[in-house]
Amino acid sequence: MTLSAGTRLAGIHLTPASGQALIAHSFTQPSALPLEHPLARQLDRLYQALCLQTDSAAMLDILQAWSASDLTPQQPIPEVIQRALACIGNDIPAGALDQHTGMSQRQLERLFSYWLNMTPKFYQRIARVNKAAQMLAQPQPSSLAEIAHACAFSDQAHMTREFRAITHKTPGNW
Repeated sequence: MTLSAGTRLAGIHLTPASGQALIAHSFTQPSALPLEHPLARQLDRLYQALCLQTDSAAMLDILQAWSASDLTPQQPIPEVIQRALACIGNDIPAGALDQHTGMSQRQLERLFSYWLNMTPKFYQRIARVNKAAQMLAQPQPSSLAEIAHACAFSDQAHMTREFRAITHKTPGNW
C-alpha cells in the first residue's frame, strides 16, 4: 500500500483472542467484518466520528471512549487472566502471579500472549505508567519521587525510563 503525504490512518488491530471475545468468531488472518454484524454498524459510527476530527489527540479520545463504552465481549476473558489482571492492579509483581493464580509463569505468559498480545510484565509496565500519568494529570500533582513510589517504581529515574519507553515523553513533559 502506498500512501500520499498527509494521509491519516486510524485502525483497530485485534488479536485473534480479542476478536474472538468481541465477535464470537475466530479469525486466523486479517479479515473484513461482515456488514450485517452488529459491531459493523458501531464501527461505521466510530469511523464517521473519527473523520470529523483533525487532531490526533481528539481521535485517540474518541477511540478510548468508544472502546470503554461500546465494546462488550461476547466471550469473556478467562477467569485466571482476570485474577492476574486484578493482582497487577494491586501492585503484585508479574513474577509472583503464579502464586496467586495457580498457573505457572510460562502458562500465564502464553495466555496473556493469546488474549492480550503481550506478556504480564509488559501489561504491568503499561498499568504503572498509566497510574503515574493519571496522578500527573491531577490539578496539584505530587512530586515525581512520590508518584514513582506510589506507582511501585524503584525510584524516580526508573519511572522516567518506563514512562519514556511507553509514552515517548518524560513525566515532566506529560
